[in-house]
Amino acid sequence: MSDNLQEARTLLDQQKFSEALELLHKVESVSPIVKVSLARAMSGLGKWEPAHNLLCEALTEDPNNHEGYASRGLLYFLSKNFQKAHADYQKAIEGAPLNGRYHGLQGVLLAQIGDIPSALNALESAYELGSHDPAYLLVRAQIYLATRDLDKAAEMLELADKHEGDQASIAALEGAMNMLAGKHDEALASYRFAVEKEPSAIPNWMNMLSLTAKLDRSRLLEQSLSGLKIHPDSDEIIQVAVGAYLEQGKAKEALQLLANALQRRPKNPLLHFQMGMGLVTGEQFKEAIEHFSQALEAQARFPRALDARGNCYERLGNKEKAQADFKESHKIRQEDAEKQALQKQMVPPSGNGSKHTV
Repeated sequence: MSDNLQEARTLLDQQKFSEALELLHKVESVSPIVKVSLARAMSGLGKWEPAHNLLCEALTEDPNNHEGYASRGLLYFLSKNFQKAHADYQKAIEGAPLNGRYHGLQGVLLAQIGDIPSALNALESAYELGSHDPAYLLVRAQIYLATRDLDKAAEMLELADKHEGDQASIAALEGAMNMLAGKHDEALASYRFAVEKEPSAIPNWMNMLSLTAKLDRSRLLEQSLSGLKIHPDSDEIIQVAVGAYLEQGKAKEALQLLANALQRRPKNPLLHFQMGMGLVTGEQFKEAIEHFSQALEAQARFPRALDARGNCYERLGNKEKAQADFKESHKIRQEDAEKQALQKQMVPPSGNGSKHTV
């Protein structure tokens, strides 16, 4: 193995994809192992299609290249082709049964498709074989939280912290664990820490804001506006901020926030719905109807907007249009409920996913 190739593979393990790719281009002999390394670098940079092509070439030249199977399996997993991912991971494990990383990748996949016992076996094997990737530990923690095994979840989170796992992810799961344990104050502290560590993650903000609404409501407006400074176009955070404004009797500020957001995204159905609801609080029913109608123009299957517009028509004495909206809303809700029930019968429940390394 050349010095450039060896150094590049070290950089790949450190997630330094651009630097690795630069070195790999200097390698003269493009062998299967070089192609697999190039594909790993490209995958890390989001170039999935050329990475997939290179992996297929490498595996055609060397059908026993277990690293190639693992890397291609990861691409299949990320593109939600779980059946092909499972097959490739299995070939990787058959080629290198003592490689803990391959067991870990398989475990994450099994968790995603809902095979929880097999997922735990694979993830435990990964750790026992020396793969202490905190991402795998966090998936185990998620599984234990889903099954309400808080002691084992805490153990996994402690191990993830020991192995330098992502602090925001650990804090978010600690928040969920504290919620399940009824320790709401501790949960709020964990969610706030997650936001501090990873303010770009909207789920962290929503976890914190949801609990703030229950425990520290006087700070809800302040914190939702802080979130909007970083995520000005987050529908979820806008909804919280608008509600907090209205709760404090600041309807003008709430409507101005929505108007500003609609200037940036005039076709957004949820923003029009929220604007309509804000106008309803001021009994501006005609203006509210206009926004509910625009919401429905952008998203026809929007039963909440139909119900809200129907209520406005009813307040204005137009019972015929009100009943038409209520009837359409009921029809959509019934159809969606039937579709959801059918999907539950056909599709196994999903586990929680995790970030992956290439």
